[in-house]
Amino acid sequence: MNRKTTTTSKTHLLRAAFFLTLLFLVIQVIPRVVGQRKTPEAPAVCPIPWQLVANMPLDLYGAAGASNGTFSYHAGGYSFTTGTTLNVFNRYDPVANTWTAMAPMPDTLTLMASAVYYPVTNKIYVFGGEDAVSGVNTNATRIYDIASNTWSAGASMPDVRSFMASGYNSANGKIYLVSGYNTGTVDSAQPTTWEYDPVANSFAVKANFPHPAGGMASGVINGHLYVAGGRDAANLVINLNWDYDIAANTWTAKANMPGTNNNVRGSGVAVDNLWVFGGGNPFGPIASTKAAFARERIKGQLVPNTTNGAVRYDPATDTWSTAPNMNAQRAFTSGAAISAKLIAAGGYDGSFTVASAETLDACIPEPTPTPCDSGLILNGGFETGDFTSWVIDGASNPPVVTTANPHSGTFSALAGNVSGPEPLGDSSFYQQFTVPATGGTLSFWHWDFTTDSITFDWQDAYITDTSGNVLQTIFHQCVNDQVYVNQTVDMTPYAGQTVRIKFLVHQDAFGDDTGMYVDDVALLVPCATPTPTPTPTPTPTATPTPTPTPTPVQITLHARGYKVHGLQTVDLFWSGPTSGFIDIYRNGVLIVTVPNQGGFYTDHINRNGRGTYTYRVCVAGTGNCSNQVTVRFGSG
Repeated sequence: MNRKTTTTSKTHLLRAAFFLTLLFLVIQVIPRVVGQRKTPEAPAVCPIPWQLVANMPLDLYGAAGASNGTFSYHAGGYSFTTGTTLNVFNRYDPVANTWTAMAPMPDTLTLMASAVYYPVTNKIYVFGGEDAVSGVNTNATRIYDIASNTWSAGASMPDVRSFMASGYNSANGKIYLVSGYNTGTVDSAQPTTWEYDPVANSFAVKANFPHPAGGMASGVINGHLYVAGGRDAANLVINLNWDYDIAANTWTAKANMPGTNNNVRGSGVAVDNLWVFGGGNPFGPIASTKAAFARERIKGQLVPNTTNGAVRYDPATDTWSTAPNMNAQRAFTSGAAISAKLIAAGGYDGSFTVASAETLDACIPEPTPTPCDSGLILNGGFETGDFTSWVIDGASNPPVVTTANPHSGTFSALAGNVSGPEPLGDSSFYQQFTVPATGGTLSFWHWDFTTDSITFDWQDAYITDTSGNVLQTIFHQCVNDQVYVNQTVDMTPYAGQTVRIKFLVHQDAFGDDTGMYVDDVALLVPCATPTPTPTPTPTPTATPTPTPTPTPVQITLHARGYKVHGLQTVDLFWSGPTSGFIDIYRNGVLIVTVPNQGGFYTDHINRNGRGTYTYRVCVAGTGNCSNQVTVRFGSG
């Protein structure tokens, strides 16, 4: 495919390449919730998609973000349009959906600064930052008075710094600044943890950060500052997650953040979770420079990967969960939490700075019962070693079933390619099936690779009709996460219809490969509830008064799955009834009735490979049954 670049386009690209030689994909937009404001109730419908809102006044990235609970404020940044680091300070009103330019910042060393809201005096503190052109960092503490729309200066930080993690702790009224860089290169990552006292206007040195880096996501929840991801002094994008116990002045490692594009992410605290969105991995598969900033891309040169993905961290359970994807890919996005409404403003989309913004009403979905595989999609794990039950309809390159990168089991399918010559055209395959009347949930896992951008290559997934017309685009992207991600689709709108699930990779024959592995495709439906044996009608006796029915005994069931000589085996344990017989159901079917001796039974399934089994036990011949438990082998 011919690509023509106009004189104007060349000018923009060359100007960006010149001014952004020191530009690296790290975002440090640390949104803050109001310290003394109650968190609103989560919305009734959950999850809610990200919603595009009014554009910012100017395209930019690398702005610092904070919120007073009513508005969000976004400080500084860099714009490809102007080719300069900016001293702009913009306010977003989520009710009016409008942006207002406030008093400009007192200097232009604003890129990748840290903004923190201090509710005691209704002021925003903006710490550090740097100039994108020179790489010069600052130790400035700027104080913005919301009431008077004016700036003043606070005590200088102990050293120059940018790309710090930060947060406000309402329990002691202090602000915390962690790690970051003090030059224009990532090998200057510092281990410092500073505590700033707004009342005394002074800094104190606290326990060192265990893994110096910059561009982390961060936020304070219940007296703990959580710091996740970033890019370290060894020039590696990291997924580490650290918990700083403010009262104890100690750091503890927590569950790692999923994914690989964990640099320059936006973040915010809402409903007692840390929400992390967007971001990137500076130069695709290989980070080949230690410059703090990546060059703007010209075809054939390195390109920063960006993502629209989002996750949330729950400190109560030390677990990460997926959150709705944003509408746009954004690294360097300016994030904040306006109470329970998250905002991602501006950023870098892989080719240019953007002015668009979007919001998400934060909510935690209620846990749902574990579903079962309907079996309607055949060979969804490609364990036949080929495309049995699938149709290949795009053969540039032809999709292959391979053992190179399975999500589970032995095989997965690959569309496109991850090495070798890049062809021109589509690599795609699909399977046709009929959606049951109850709908169900389509689930699959995908692993994405690219060295290109979405302008030229892409990875797609669709729901189509039987003629191939697209009914729903599940995703249209060009990402390089290189980690398996689970995608689910509500199939209720297609209940009773015959449809196709299709996977496609498009490449442009320019030498920069794009590929997508797919595995474990299934249509999930609610597991069948076992039908207990009806209780016989009591035989009348000479006594006219019937015998009272005893109060049912509560039964609690637990299960443990393992393999013996490669064969699936499940141990069942229950408590409650102490005598009689027990009916044991697997996937809604009665498999055995056993004496209730010790509350234990071993189910020898005698199958290898993957499988999902749902169990329930009942007092024999009654409707008095236990809770339902599910055992999985090989993510099946």
